[in-house]
Amino acid sequence: MGEQCPLLEDLAITINRTQGGFEELESYAALGSLQNLKYLDLVYEVTPTGLLHGPREAITSSARNFSFKNNELPGISSFDEFENQIFKAASRHVRLRNGHVQRLIVDSVIDEKLACAVFKAISDAKLPGSPLFKDLTVTACGASCGYDTERIVDTFTSSWRVMRDPHSHSRENLIAEEIQPHRDLGGRYCHLPPWVEPIFYRLFPAGKPKAPPRKESKKLATKREEEKSQTVPMWRRYLHGFRLASDTDH
Repeated sequence: MGEQCPLLEDLAITINRTQGGFEELESYAALGSLQNLKYLDLVYEVTPTGLLHGPREAITSSARNFSFKNNELPGISSFDEFENQIFKAASRHVRLRNGHVQRLIVDSVIDEKLACAVFKAISDAKLPGSPLFKDLTVTACGASCGYDTERIVDTFTSSWRVMRDPHSHSRENLIAEEIQPHRDLGGRYCHLPPWVEPIFYRLFPAGKPKAPPRKESKKLATKREEEKSQTVPMWRRYLHGFRLASDTDH
């Protein structure tokens, strides 16, 4: 693309997430090779592990019309006993395993640190003397891989925009803001969905309740309902993005 579109400054593109691994980093390096690129709208296609790279005989149709043996997406060798179990809330059409759901959550969660790390990975790949990379928007989508994937991504993701700080003397200073913040619509996300609790607490153990919730009086319940409409649900405060492979030693 860099050779065919050497003057490209503005791009919208979809890539696969791989838990911030080296394959994903190669995608950022490829984007950075577009030397005139200044503005990027990046969409993560969040896909169950093994769907795109599994045995050919296990996948007999498109991502919207799976056909696996017993409708179960095969596990992978790195899954432990819990991760290899069938996800209890799996749909009849595609039965994901706990490990698939766990990785879907990892790939869905985007926070300020992760968004800035992606911006830096792309910017650092540009050759000296190239125009500055200025603006990144990053979102995640799971709609092309069935209902289970879509609702998991929708539950845990958020969208971010990262820009260089125009008021800073240093070109390294960035401004990050959440766009279209995740809001509680109709009570759907007031509480952690019970169908994903065991997996959530594995990834974010700090969010696990230390004791059973106390009984609420009507007055306290009313107050908390008012607070819910103004604040981020408590369980979402424990979400954090997982670092890129290039950051693991820092």
